[in-house]
Amino acid sequence: MDKDTTDRDSHRTDLAPHRQVMHALGQKILQDSITTGQDFCKFMIALSVGSIPIYLGLFILALPYDADKGWGSGLALLVPGSLLLFAAAIFAVGYFPEPVHLTPDVIDHAEELRLRIIRRRSRLIQQGFSLFILGVFTAMVAIVKAHL
Repeated sequence: MDKDTTDRDSHRTDLAPHRQVMHALGQKILQDSITTGQDFCKFMIALSVGSIPIYLGLFILALPYDADKGWGSGLALLVPGSLLLFAAAIFAVGYFPEPVHLTPDVIDHAEELRLRIIRRRSRLIQQGFSLFILGVFTAMVAIVKAHL
């Protein structure tokens, strides 16, 4: 064996652990790209649903005891809670996994599927977060208006 072949073989053995680490890191990044959105949806479900009793409690504290605002105002006060509930429902749809038909021998199909799941979850997160922000804003307006 010549020195050139020995150097190449020792270089390959040095790269093998590095490649294993990089492969494991790549797998972790791919898995996290799916689970990060799912974890966010799980957190926002709890936050959205938990915001409803907080809104109602603050509203009751802000409203004078003998106030009678009528049906129109009463229905308008349901809007913030409804928006928060709809936001939680959208986050719930984003949390659950999408039914898939994966062909294990096609790598391109798996990558396309991963991107489709990420895009779908991202769209649902944007819609749910928009409703959540709108619900919080309308709750603040309703509480301030009830207090005045």
